[in-house]
Amino acid sequence: LAYSFDWGGVSNNNKYNAISLDYRLFIPLYDRSSSDLPLVLALNIFTMDTPSWNDYDICQSDNGEKIKVYHRPQLFVSANLGGEKHLRSFPRYRFYDKSLIYYSVEIRKNIKWNPFDSVKFLKQIGIDFIQLTAFADFGRVAPEWNLNTLHKEMKHSIGGGFRLFLNGMIIRVDIANGKEGTLTQMFIDHPF
Repeated sequence: LAYSFDWGGVSNNNKYNAISLDYRLFIPLYDRSSSDLPLVLALNIFTMDTPSWNDYDICQSDNGEKIKVYHRPQLFVSANLGGEKHLRSFPRYRFYDKSLIYYSVEIRKNIKWNPFDSVKFLKQIGIDFIQLTAFADFGRVAPEWNLNTLHKEMKHSIGGGFRLFLNGMIIRVDIANGKEGTLTQMFIDHPF
């Protein structure tokens, strides 16, 4: 559970406040007495609301006109879906509004086979192991935090990918399909 805010006093940022909950659960799905590498079910629930969304200040523009300046966060910290972490078949910030709810489920499997070990110069790069994934993302933004509204007409992404564990760093490639097409993205770290 997190509370974020900006008073708008230090920079040109708008004032805002937001509340979010990011819950993650990782369940191993293997026999602990076996020497097999783990299969993990990874679950993520994320929700956010921006209580200040409809609040505003009346300010004067450069030409003397009075304008409303809403208390809304900048796009990169707003309730948004799309991109490398949420709804991976859509471009970053594709959907944004006052509130959101998002669910993701991933199956993660570390594999024993590492083709990088068979080539001398690639082995020196230090790819420790490879992980394969399959995932499904579901989410929705809405003008109010209301469970009924947030669970109607949810967008979805379904896909798979792989991760390379390289000297303690995770390089991730995901391919996801959704209503607006297929998107391939490459990033550092897990989505959650």
